[in-house]
Amino acid sequence: MQWVPLESNPDVLTSFLEKLGVDGDAAFADVYSIDLLEFVPRPVLALVLLYPLTPQTGRAGDRRVLVQDQVPEGLFFCKQTIGNACGTIGVLHAVANNRHALSIRPGSFFDEYLDECASLDPATRAQRLESNKALGDAHAETARQGQTEAPREDEDVDLHFVCFVHCAGKLLELDGRQAGPIDRGSTSPATLLEDACAAVKLHYMDANPGEMRFTMLALASKT
Repeated sequence: MQWVPLESNPDVLTSFLEKLGVDGDAAFADVYSIDLLEFVPRPVLALVLLYPLTPQTGRAGDRRVLVQDQVPEGLFFCKQTIGNACGTIGVLHAVANNRHALSIRPGSFFDEYLDECASLDPATRAQRLESNKALGDAHAETARQGQTEAPREDEDVDLHFVCFVHCAGKLLELDGRQAGPIDRGSTSPATLLEDACAAVKLHYMDANPGEMRFTMLALASKT
């Protein structure tokens, strides 16, 4: 199964949030530069990164991937089994790990899926996504809203979304291609944006000097 990829666009991903059940109390905002973080709305709940898959960043596993008994209690992690669905998985990780800070409509995709999958393992959570028509329809509609022409479903895309969240004092990178969350050090709700951007610079930008295809979007609460 393969989907049309989502565009890394704050309006597009905010519209996606609302389609799936977040009731207007949060929105995605551009992070234009790691040196201009004072212009990003606060509080920041998560950071979503779109980066190029290159030999430097690699497609293989990461040595800091946490095994199951190392994963902090309460963290929501889902595998990605649908091609080109990394944007959807990034949005899912951002919302699922901040449910306490968001207003989610009863009966919406997020409300029902997160309740249903709370006790399931990451692979089973992914299987439930494959068969969820509401999610597939919302993704397809959102993929048509971007400012650039969307690629075909079967097109090989060399860009990938991941999400950074705070949980139990840790900065965790959530990538559905991996076996589990990636430990990127310590953080707090107040310093999540700064710490996540520092991790992006160290592990992605510095590893790809001259590469410009990085975009970052912060999920910021309006309350």
